[in-house]
Order: sequence, then C-alpha cells, then structure tokens
Amino acid sequence: MARRRDYIADSIRRRMLSGLHLGTLAGGQRLPSVRELAEEFGTDPRLVMAGYRELEREGLVKVRARSGIFVPAEGATAQLQRRTADWIVTMLLEGLRWGDLGTGVSR
Repeated sequence: MARRRDYIADSIRRRMLSGLHLGTLAGGQRLPSVRELAEEFGTDPRLVMAGYRELEREGLVKVRARSGIFVPAEGATAQLQRRTADWIVTMLLEGLRWGDLGTGVSR
C-alpha cells in the first residue's frame, strides 16, 4: 500500500514540476481533486490524499480543507529552482564519477 502511495506522490510531483518548468502551472493554481486522481489512477481516494499529504510535507502543495489542493503561491518557483539545482549537481557528480571510471583515474 505504501508503494502505491509513493508511486502516486511521485507521479503528481513529476507532473507539478514539469508544469512549473514549462509554465503551464503557476503558484496559486488549483490541482486535480482527490476524486479525479483516484479515478485516473484506479485507486482508493485515501491513497491519493496520502500522496498529496506527502507533497504537502515537502512544501510542494497546499491542502485547503473543503477548497482543494493548490500549488503554493509563494515558493513554487523557488522549489523548482532548488530541485533543478539539485539535479544538475547530481548529474555533474555522476558524470565526474563515470569519467573517473572510464579513464582509470581515481581521486
């Protein structure tokens, strides 16, 4: 059950970050409802809500009781920039590691 929740949270996270990056999603924008996503994923709405709660803990969404789930107006761009910077650093370090492996040079 936890794996399914993590899969749903990861799917929503990827969609959000892609939307923010492409400019199709902005801070303050309402996200799909729990019911909509439960139907899309073919799962229990409680699992979708658990996924949204995980994203809320990360600061990626704002859950408003009886109003819906929203991209936080403040910090959405900062969140995207931080994750992009983290990815760039990871790729750079991985490339350096692979370069070392290919040349036989160790550090």
